[in-house]
Formats: sequence, structure tokens, C-alpha cells
Amino acid sequence: MQVNESDCRRIIEQIQELADTSSVIIMSGSVPAGGGADLYRCMIEAIKPSGVPVTLDTSGEALMLGIQAGPFMIKPNKEEIAKLAADSGLVPEADSSIEEQLVATIRHLVQSKNILCVAVSLGEQGAMVGFGDKIYTVSAAKVEAVNPVGSGDSFVAGFAAALHRGYDIIRSLQLASACGASKHNHSRIDFSLKPPGCILNP
Repeated sequence: MQVNESDCRRIIEQIQELADTSSVIIMSGSVPAGGGADLYRCMIEAIKPSGVPVTLDTSGEALMLGIQAGPFMIKPNKEEIAKLAADSGLVPEADSSIEEQLVATIRHLVQSKNILCVAVSLGEQGAMVGFGDKIYTVSAAKVEAVNPVGSGDSFVAGFAAALHRGYDIIRSLQLASACGASKHNHSRIDFSLKPPGCILNP
């Protein structure tokens, strides 16, 4: 897919219109050719006045530039969070563990980039999530991995659904984790989501 400057202007205008009737917005994937690495940053800045929370799920320069606009949430993986740490000039302490370094990077992003939620996907180990001044460890459900492709997207979608429903952070992470795990059991990326009561423990 190829876009030009005019296309990008229309995309930004349309996202501004959609923000007026949206409870949460997800921006994910690679920027289309011709869009410029700062497209997500421009989109986030354009809808800031609406107050709609934005989840940014991308990588590389698009992620680096996008976080400058202070999205509500980002979902980097281990490699991406390590790059963010390096680009931010964070130097790990010599005797610190990988987990301690991860916590330090998450706290840095939350505090310095005005990102309320930083969810780092850790594959079979689950996820580590910084939300405000709290750090949460999300265990991965033990399921048969039919097709894990799209599990991270399903995690993000579950978290967005929880935001829309007004869940607290604990229940939001439960739903996000359940959606991610459920995708492992499906050969296709699209699947039906049962009502939350069928997935979450009360």
C-alpha cells in the first residue's frame, strides 16, 4: 500500500472525526509506504484534545516517534523495549537482573513520556505491565498453541474492550490475557469472544 501527503491529511482528519464518537482507539501495524515514520505521532497529537485513550502497537522508528505524543498505552516486545531503553540512554546497573532492567525501563517510559500503560509482551512468560506507579506481572495461560499469530493483537483488543467497559486494571489485564490465550487455540485470527463472565473469574 502506498500513500501520499494528501492521503495522510485525510487519515488524520478522519481519525479526528472518529475520536468524537469513540471510547478507545488502537493504532497498530507498520506505517504504509509514503506515510512517514511520524504518522502515528501526528495522529495521536491530532486527537489529544478529545481525551480518547490511544493504544499504540507498532515498532521501530514509528514507535520511537509515536511515544513522543504520549499515547495512553504501548505494547512493545522484549526486543523493542530494549531498544527504547537504549535510545533513552538508560544504562542498567551492573548487578541488576533482566527483570529489574525491564521494570526500570517501564517506569522511565511511564514517567518521562507520559504513557499511563506500558505492556511488554514476553511470549510464553506472559507480560509485564506498568500502569501508573504500579507494576503487574501477567502469567500466560497454559493452552495448546494451534496458531499463536495474532495473540498480541488479541491482547490489545481485549484490553481495549475492558477500557470501553470501564473495568479496573486487574480485570482489564485478565480479559486481555484471556483474549491473547484464546487466540492460541484458533487457526484463524478472527474468533468469537464469549461474554466476560465466561472468561474471567469473579
